[in-house]
Amino acid sequence: MGVVQSLKELEATFNGNVSAMYPYVIVNNGDFSPSFMQVVERSVAGRCFFGKVPQEHWSYPAHVSAEAAAKARAQQAAANVFHGELESYHFMCRYFSGFFMHHPLLRGFDYYWRVEPSVHFYCHLQQDPFLTMQACGEGSKQAAYGWNIVRLELMSTIPSLWSTVFQFLRDNATLLHPNNGLASVAPGFSRVSVTDLRVTEHTVPYTGCHYWSNFEIGSLAFFRSEAYQAFFAALERSGGFFYERWGDAPVHSLAALALLDARAAIHFFDDIGYRHDDAMHCPQAPDAVRHCSCMPAVDFNQHQSYCKSLQRQAGLLGQ
Repeated sequence: MGVVQSLKELEATFNGNVSAMYPYVIVNNGDFSPSFMQVVERSVAGRCFFGKVPQEHWSYPAHVSAEAAAKARAQQAAANVFHGELESYHFMCRYFSGFFMHHPLLRGFDYYWRVEPSVHFYCHLQQDPFLTMQACGEGSKQAAYGWNIVRLELMSTIPSLWSTVFQFLRDNATLLHPNNGLASVAPGFSRVSVTDLRVTEHTVPYTGCHYWSNFEIGSLAFFRSEAYQAFFAALERSGGFFYERWGDAPVHSLAALALLDARAAIHFFDDIGYRHDDAMHCPQAPDAVRHCSCMPAVDFNQHQSYCKSLQRQAGLLGQ
């Protein structure tokens, strides 16, 4: 069972420690069976909360035609767009982009750590990641988004995402943080880019580099903020979650890089060894990797050197 495997590894490397034992919130668009919940609860030391995604968050918004969306999925399938044919995948990407932060079970939490089924954790953590997020600064300077794999998006899934984001920032220039990090994924981007009408999304194109959101540690206050909700609302109005196949990873990444003080509020978790599908992050620093069972030479970020070099140039690897 992929969920149990992921949780057992996270328990063994961090959350089973008596100093941690954070609760797990597990949600699905369907009902969990009693046997599933019992198996999961027996696998962890802390508490588990099980919930269901509201139907309105796992369906079509009123302005999106289900018939047109089905036609778009067929076109995506014909064009071999990754997961473009899967209705549920579109629903999932929209849910994680705009609604997960509002689930009733997350009320009262400040941060979340996203854990997917069938992932692997390789390092015995020496620091509490949530305390690391808080220690990055004081008050509004606390970290709001944490990542550890950066990679290129399949541009066939997001043909109009950057133009939609760019227009949002042009229409809402005051929301663009003075210390934003968009230049790390769109080289040449600056605050002037959205006020100078001679500059377009083609002048400063998006590379597709993004933080892989199947691992992320984030501030719920950020995702519930007026700025982020306005950002998501603009994307939602466009219909791109259904007429294209926008993923929540580039959505989260572009939002964090645009709306946050990137160097202060975006944190690279180099010390957390992690694998999902074909990509694995393994710490490079000797004092970190000695607590891990992974090999630094196979670190995915080292082979995605283009995206990582842009992060380094923007000063986003040293937080």
